[in-house]
Amino acid sequence: MVKQNNIKKSFVLLLLLAACTSSDEEWSSDGKYAVLSPRIQMEGSKTRAVIIGTDANPGTNQINQVQLFITRNADSHTVYPNTESGWDGLSVYTLTSGISDGSDEWKGTPAVNLSSDMARIFAFYPPIKAEDSNMGFIPSNADEKHKIKVTVPASQEFDGTNDQDCTATDYLYGSASGEVGVASPITANNAAETADKKPFSPEISMQHALSLLVFTLQSKSGRDVDQIYDYVKEIRLSTTNGTNPFRVSGAADKNTMQINDGTLALDNSPTLTLTATAGTARLCGIAGSPAPVAYGLVAPLETAPSDLKLTVVLDKKGETTSDKRELSVTLPPKAWQKGNRYKFNLTLTDREIAVESTEISTWGNGWGGDDSQGDGSLYPDGYEPSKGI
Repeated sequence: MVKQNNIKKSFVLLLLLAACTSSDEEWSSDGKYAVLSPRIQMEGSKTRAVIIGTDANPGTNQINQVQLFITRNADSHTVYPNTESGWDGLSVYTLTSGISDGSDEWKGTPAVNLSSDMARIFAFYPPIKAEDSNMGFIPSNADEKHKIKVTVPASQEFDGTNDQDCTATDYLYGSASGEVGVASPITANNAAETADKKPFSPEISMQHALSLLVFTLQSKSGRDVDQIYDYVKEIRLSTTNGTNPFRVSGAADKNTMQINDGTLALDNSPTLTLTATAGTARLCGIAGSPAPVAYGLVAPLETAPSDLKLTVVLDKKGETTSDKRELSVTLPPKAWQKGNRYKFNLTLTDREIAVESTEISTWGNGWGGDDSQGDGSLYPDGYEPSKGI
């Protein structure tokens, strides 16, 4: 499972096709092939539950693979013809190192040979494991709504020592547009390059299908931080009525993502729980210096829950004691949109949790990004922090 540098748009994949011809031959729309050889660039966005880039030898929050499904553009579901045997339309592109000029190169397995027939390209992450290929990928026989199986847990754990390790996967889908949340078709063929167009080299932006929640906590002015019992062990979100519950993994006939636009089919849950893994709980920050204390990946909500309760569980860092506190505040937020980060800045007193401010931004730099817009955009209409909830 893959587990989030500043980013104003999404991951950009520049697909560059190399001619499968000799040097004295030119591109032709007929009779020749172009080998789909993507050069993938991921410009500073963390996701894996949280990916900052690519590397041939990927580190903790890097990736070196993306999967493509390639169909005829004419109908977006018939598998694109290819010269490779056993071709089913799926190819995993892996970043490899050591080519002649010292740079890395993306190679597909199997290779994809483009002809003059226009191809429709669907990109997604993570790739389907070979052992799960029959169940993990669900092609459509009628339209562009091809799907992969996904898991979006109602209860997830996060590592409080960093901002990329949690038990949820950051599912990505490809778009020709770099605008967050916009799904535009990606097409390519072997036509010759012109001054302003490379038909064999489409630009693909990898978009987030999920939303990112981030929580910070500081002590109220004049209150000393309890160095023993002010560790955040867990954050729970719950709804008191079932009008607009959260969306999570559930029944077997759901749990899918459309790879054309990131649409999720999930079940419902009245709660979401984010728990720090053993020994990684973060201590509340001092007044004026809020500390990041929790994060998680959640399914977008087209309509916000009508009554959302936020509960913070505090206790000793490494154990659960009889002095454990559970402090709650009600916050009816705006809907959560895919590809956006929603940051809740909380303040702690001895007996209660208060909402200091809220921020909404593009994915950004995990839980510590600097591209937030602290403009109250998370507040429901008419809500003012000074008046309470």
